[in-house]
Amino acid sequence: NASAISNGPVCEGGTLQLTTDYPGLADYTWTGPNNFTSSNPNPSIQNVNESATGVYSVLIEGNNCLSQRSIEVEIIGAPNAVIISTSDSICDGEIITLEAENIPGATWNWTGPLNYSSNQRNNEITDAQIENSGWYFVFAERGGCTGSTDSVYYLVNTRPEISLTGDTLQAPGGASVIYINGPSGMTYTWSFSGDETLVELAVYSGNNDTLAVFWDDREGFVDVLVSGTDANGCSSNQVTLNIHVSEAASALLIPFTQSFEFYPNPTSSSLFVRNNTSKTEFCSIYSIDGRFIKQFEVSPGVIVTSDMSEFEAGMYFLRFTDKTARFLVSK
Repeated sequence: NASAISNGPVCEGGTLQLTTDYPGLADYTWTGPNNFTSSNPNPSIQNVNESATGVYSVLIEGNNCLSQRSIEVEIIGAPNAVIISTSDSICDGEIITLEAENIPGATWNWTGPLNYSSNQRNNEITDAQIENSGWYFVFAERGGCTGSTDSVYYLVNTRPEISLTGDTLQAPGGASVIYINGPSGMTYTWSFSGDETLVELAVYSGNNDTLAVFWDDREGFVDVLVSGTDANGCSSNQVTLNIHVSEAASALLIPFTQSFEFYPNPTSSSLFVRNNTSKTEFCSIYSIDGRFIKQFEVSPGVIVTSDMSEFEAGMYFLRFTDKTARFLVSK
């Protein structure tokens, strides 16, 4: 009178232990799935998998008696977690998506940066910030069995911030330069709203971070709008410069030709600049894309000669403090 005994159910990768409760001396013959056989009274099968699930029988011969007993054993497949989400680089304010393949009957355990934890298979972390960057881990449990852990890395990038520099009050028929202040490697998008026809000509620099604008000879309002995208694909805040093209700009400033004179225009070799004011001023020359080229000092009543022979042909800006004019270099 004996029974077949096992330590089942057993988790995949574990050891199946078989035995009987027969107390006497006997011969044993065990059989089971996968052509398993053993004459050991207490056999074990290491590193089992689900194919080892089934009925195990033992034939016991002792004291001129023969007895056969069976037991059904379940091997629980390892609930190995597999993350669907791929490691990603996102921008702050976006969503971190944590998803795993479904395992019927499993419970879940996610962990991550900032003591993150969740027992849901699929999760979202909204409005992600830099502090949410790092490795996220998940494992599953089923029937008392724990599967292998999977992981995914998320990098949360800071969105770039930009600003605009430029005069908001412009004179009709005048010109101005608007600069973007922002990180290197940005790609910018410019646009106008309002009375867009006030923009007679718009010239952008090679890397698109500077705009030279020539205004129509009339009054009005127009907005300059800029947004940017960095190398990580993160978009910046949109910035706006509200421009008022008004005769008031001319009234507030001494007319350029009264305060300063320059000639000839166009020029091919030298540019002569005369300061008609009562104080020393600095004269700056910029390219059409707003890049600073040179600066020189002009004393009151003095004519200064600036060599332009090495300049490429094209349009340039001549700026005295808050006054801007344009001139041409011809070859």
